[in-house]
Amino acid sequence: MSTGEASGRERILVICTGNSARSQMAEGLLRALGGGRVEAFSAGSRPAERVHPLAVRAMAEVGIDIAHQRPKHRQRQRPRVRIGNHPVPDERRCVD
Repeated sequence: MSTGEASGRERILVICTGNSARSQMAEGLLRALGGGRVEAFSAGSRPAERVHPLAVRAMAEVGIDIAHQRPKHRQRQRPRVRIGNHPVPDERRCVD
């Protein structure tokens, strides 16, 4: 997280591989629940062609519309501020 210079809001960039599901959902949740205190972004190292329809549907079920969001490459999406890294494991790295 980093503070946006001009806005004074926290900037959060969620990065994953495809930027088609979880990171898009996280971006939508942060925007919806941030109450204007957060600027949320998401990106991927190998972005998919579209946001996964099940991610769009799951978010719609909780009243958050991410249908307009599109997968983005991480190099083009980096906000112009310093951002710390906070790795989050994906399902392939999780242990039951």
